Amino acid sequence: MSNHGPALFCALAALALVTAPAAVSAQPMPTNPIAAANVRHSERYSNLIRTDAWFRSKRIAKECGPITDPALHAQCVASFPPAPGAPRARH
Repeated sequence: MSNHGPALFCALAALALVTAPAAVSAQPMPTNPIAAANVRHSERYSNLIRTDAWFRSKRIAKECGPITDPALHAQCVASFPPAPGAPRARH
């Protein structure tokens, strides 16, 4: 994995947010334009986490990397959906 810096990461994330198809929302879109934009951005972020392994790994590293307690770190990583292409856990 190459290290292109945070500027490239932010640019790619912004591009993905603009170009990724919006997920279908189970709830109606808010009438407030700022709230509606927030919902769209949240849905796009969730879609990226589910479908883009690179984006998912970067978010896990950023959010879970600083956690030093092994149990809490594992819990943080488990809070993300499975990586794209990973087998689903059976219950």
